[in-house]
Amino acid sequence: MIIQASSLTTYYRHGHGSTSSASGMSTPYITNGDVTPKEEINPIDNDTSQYAGVIFEKTRERVSFTEARVAKQPSRKASSSTGLTKEHTEQGRVKLNVYKQYIEAASKTGFIFFLLLTVLQQAASVAANLTLRDWGEHNREVGANRGMMKYLIIYGSFSLSSTLLSGLSSILIWVYCGLRSARRLHDGV
Repeated sequence: MIIQASSLTTYYRHGHGSTSSASGMSTPYITNGDVTPKEEINPIDNDTSQYAGVIFEKTRERVSFTEARVAKQPSRKASSSTGLTKEHTEQGRVKLNVYKQYIEAASKTGFIFFLLLTVLQQAASVAANLTLRDWGEHNREVGANRGMMKYLIIYGSFSLSSTLLSGLSSILIWVYCGLRSARRLHDGV
């Protein structure tokens, strides 16, 4: 890189390249706005003494990069603080009281509606399967596919209601009951 000599003096005058910089040289500060160099600095010239300090600074060994030392361990005196305590654990099955607490936190009404929607969804799914069975038996007895539209409408309505009831029960338990229980159990502590 070739830069103008007058720009270099301005460069050092503005604090660039001083001994406080530990990360290397930065871009030169040019005062006259002229980017084109007028006078080239030849690195072969004998007048390089003004740059010797900068070169020495950048190449010398830093004290901060010496070998790592092991830090002293803090003393292990008896601590007066409470610190972390061991959590109470139990083994076996979940007690009925724990289920009751979760249901109360989630809303008893919401939980009852969830159970009702789940039972209705299963009933609709079974009814759809029974409709398919009846349709197949009807076709075997008649020997043709008469009444197809009737069976398709019945089967479609049971399947659609099963899907909608499943979605409603999922939304109820995850959104309404889940958020309510989280707020009551965790925020109330």
